[in-house]
Amino acid sequence: MVFVVVAAVIRLVVVRRSSETDHLINGQAVVWAVAVVLREPAVARQLAGLVPGGLPALFDLWHGLVVVAWVWRLGLLPLRRYGAARYRRPFRALMAVGVGLALALPVLSSPARAQGVSIAAYGGWRYAVYMGAYSALPVVASCCLVGVCVTMWRRATTSSERFVVTIVFVFVAVSMLPATSFALFGVLGALGAGTTLTAAAYRLASEALASGELDLLLSAVLWTAAIPSWVQEVRHLIRLRRMYPVWRDLTAAVPTVVLRLEPEDRRGMSPQAKVDDRRIEIKDAARLVASAAAPLPAAVQDLIDDTVEAADQEDMRSVAEMVLAARRLAHGTAHPARRSPGERDAFALMAPDEPTLLRLWAPAKALVDAADQLAQRGVRAESLSATGADGGSST
Repeated sequence: MVFVVVAAVIRLVVVRRSSETDHLINGQAVVWAVAVVLREPAVARQLAGLVPGGLPALFDLWHGLVVVAWVWRLGLLPLRRYGAARYRRPFRALMAVGVGLALALPVLSSPARAQGVSIAAYGGWRYAVYMGAYSALPVVASCCLVGVCVTMWRRATTSSERFVVTIVFVFVAVSMLPATSFALFGVLGALGAGTTLTAAAYRLASEALASGELDLLLSAVLWTAAIPSWVQEVRHLIRLRRMYPVWRDLTAAVPTVVLRLEPEDRRGMSPQAKVDDRRIEIKDAARLVASAAAPLPAAVQDLIDDTVEAADQEDMRSVAEMVLAARRLAHGTAHPARRSPGERDAFALMAPDEPTLLRLWAPAKALVDAADQLAQRGVRAESLSATGADGGSST
């Protein structure tokens, strides 16, 4: 339970809704996490007294949520077939079917709940139809995935790609075995053609489906496969965090470079898209700020010479010039230079590259602030000494 719930929370926080695919996966993650929580025995026992029908009603609710979670998974198929613009109508139809199946479960199990037993203990045709409704979508999804695997196998061009497709195919085949065998053995039993072996296999398959262990295994594999993409998303978020101070100061100086997007469009952007946009904005802003740069004051220059390693002094000077230019532009005391192509000032700063800005921006700001404080102390000391000299001469 902890694994599935934590994975769902991490995905919602990290990925959010950057595409329609992420929207469907996030929906499945939320519904599946709720179902897993309800399936936990400790939680189910606590809620049983609060829910009419007790544990059997909770089982119906859990099975219904699993069916709806499969609808979110199956939504990837019309999205793949029709695209993001046209998949919504078939997805809504699929959701209506899934909700109908989920609502049919408590209707089918109502006699069992009236007797205070589970639908599995009640048995009979109701249990067969119940498990058929519960397993219908997994069977459909597995068959569709088999077709996708066949297509992927035909398109695979290397042995490594065929190996991956083979693993996916084996896993899909294993995951669909309980559902298909349940349907097969149930039909044989209903027709009177079953044997002791088919009856035992029927019970085994139904118990496997009812327990949900295979669904948990499927989700665990899917979450594990998604870990690399999550790691990449986290890296993008960390990079966004590192870029923010530089982006904030540069765009405050030249706000015209910021891409104006609607709030819903900006919220829907993936972390990678945000990194790309922020990188472009930093580059454009740095070019404009560099055109307004001026030579460093002597105090800043001396402080760099005294405190910065020789290998970084040249880069530190350039970044410090950018810091001062950005502040002047933000305060309105300077403007970006307007030059024709090829024209250069006597002092023309080439904007440092992004890694240099990210690495030295905060130290350069600290040096500039320290130089300002030293200059203010010097001015204050001179004024105090001048005041003392004036007082001595008057006496």
